[in-house]
Amino acid sequence: EVMNFFARDACEVNDGWWNGIDKTCSCNTERSGPLCLDKVVAEDKGSRTSATSISRLFVVIIALITLVLAAYAMVKKLRRHGKNGRGGKYAKVEYTDIEIN
Repeated sequence: EVMNFFARDACEVNDGWWNGIDKTCSCNTERSGPLCLDKVVAEDKGSRTSATSISRLFVVIIALITLVLAAYAMVKKLRRHGKNGRGGKYAKVEYTDIEIN
């Protein structure tokens, strides 16, 4: 859901149309790339390929940031759960020696 939000936002910033079902971005004639972040270049094919790879790199960076934030939130939640005084899932039991006569 978070990735969908960022992708839709990036698509719509440059007048793209976000399709939430297919999770694709349709660009106007002035933009190109997966999220309409690249300007259409009328030069050689090599420059367009590098522009497309830059937009792919952008998507990968956003995905990695999202994964790091999600992992951080999970670790923080797990640490907080262990410090709540209940000892987590199992209660701590103290054993004492009992002598039977």
